[in-house]
Amino acid sequence: MLITIEVITKDTMTTASGLLQELWEDMDAVEAEEDCYRALQGQDTAIFLAKANDKHVGFIFLSLRKDYVEGARDSPVAYIEGIYVKEEYQRQGIGERLVQQGEAWGSAKGVTAYGSDAELDNLKSIAFHKKAGFSVANRVVCFIKPISLKKQPKQAR
Repeated sequence: MLITIEVITKDTMTTASGLLQELWEDMDAVEAEEDCYRALQGQDTAIFLAKANDKHVGFIFLSLRKDYVEGARDSPVAYIEGIYVKEEYQRQGIGERLVQQGEAWGSAKGVTAYGSDAELDNLKSIAFHKKAGFSVANRVVCFIKPISLKKQPKQAR
């Protein structure tokens, strides 16, 4: 099987958008297309597609994060916003090739760190990241609590 990695183009935007929606099932088509368009236009984002023979089977969505990234000493950081390989093409080195492409992209941008994240219960993703050379920087559980909006009392003058 011939595996190639290519940067997103106007001609592959629809394909990339569909792959983004396969990974993020709650993402609608408009949002996916906007992400792809930003990757085409931006200096701080990129999408690379993996092709097996003549079929697009995965992607890596990268950004330069300038805010704090857990475990990083410098900023910005090349960051994997999403990585996906269709299930039937997994365990064939495609994901690792995408990670390597992302690292090369970050290096060309002059960054010295490469970040990513995974949900605590996504053991498959955690194992993949470790195999690809990432180390765990921190483990965290995030919380949210809704608050009700109440009318503010008038302040005395």
